Amino acid sequence: MDIKARIRNIAESGNCDFCHSKNVCTLDIEKTIFDKNYAENIISDFEDLLNLYVVYDLDKSPELEKFDDESHKLADHLFNNTNIFNLSSNKISKLLKKLLIRKYSENKELFNSLVIPRYLLNEMLMKSSGIFKGDTWENFEEDIKYNNRFHSTMTNEGILMRFFEATTIELKEGSEFYRARISGDGSPISSDHMGAAPSGVASPGRLNASGIGYLYLCERYDVAVAEIKSSLNDVCTVAKFKILSKLTLVDLSQISKLSIFQFDNKEQYLMNYEILNKLDDSMRRLSSNERSEIGYVPTEYISDLIKYMTINGKRIDGIKYISTIDDETLDIVLFDENKAQQLKNELTSYQVRKINYTDLRKVQ
Repeated sequence: MDIKARIRNIAESGNCDFCHSKNVCTLDIEKTIFDKNYAENIISDFEDLLNLYVVYDLDKSPELEKFDDESHKLADHLFNNTNIFNLSSNKISKLLKKLLIRKYSENKELFNSLVIPRYLLNEMLMKSSGIFKGDTWENFEEDIKYNNRFHSTMTNEGILMRFFEATTIELKEGSEFYRARISGDGSPISSDHMGAAPSGVASPGRLNASGIGYLYLCERYDVAVAEIKSSLNDVCTVAKFKILSKLTLVDLSQISKLSIFQFDNKEQYLMNYEILNKLDDSMRRLSSNERSEIGYVPTEYISDLIKYMTINGKRIDGIKYISTIDDETLDIVLFDENKAQQLKNELTSYQVRKINYTDLRKVQ
């Protein structure tokens, strides 16, 4: 169980001495240290994190110099790479020294000096436990686009799918979503043409290859219209869909929010943390009208992996992800459009009469 959920389960509330929040779920550090029945295993779990790092001491180990860019204080590593804390590194350091007072008295250097992740010293471990066998997301993108599009040898698919499994959610029967399309001839689109694009003619998308028709849906109708990038005077039709039964989705909106305490193999989590964040960045990357088909290949590959995953003998029904138009809105893609039913009396067409540019961001 994630550490935050375990603190909530203690069912004690008060004011936090570290983040200064008031009337929140709290952990009593003194009780944690001296009462074995209180907050069971929290200290040992944090102590396990210490074993993931080694002191960056060039006097004792000059061969470590090649990892100079990876050397940081322990608190900085935990702040940047574990999704545990919403405290500053300075406050994390103070918290660790109080919570792990025994370990701190034994090895102050680990808490106060620069450290590096231990996995960097084991190339074979990185190859066997890294999503891309010790390689980077950028090199994966290059390889999948230009070298081995259909038979990538870079990916430890089983490891990647373990992280996907940790994000699976259930979508309730009756949940409602929207789909928008731009009319090609200026006339409202009939309901018969508001489903997934037919196989063989579907254009490539963020999660579908050319010719493969999936059903893309959005939880808000106005965002659905914005996502199709309509122009002035375009006629857009919006259909409403209802989910017919409980579905299992991989929620990629959570892929960069996974906590290290959700996994037994914490070293595997740590070495893949940056890749999970790069995957999240790729899913959030805005697409343009000029974006080439090849630009979607990395996320199409991810989608194919998810499509053939099974949880308890059951296939995954689709993917949930954050809209590239609005960070507060979630989209889904269903591999089988028959999992949702279009509501025939909920079909509306609009003509775009005005476009407001209210959220412009300067590009350097």
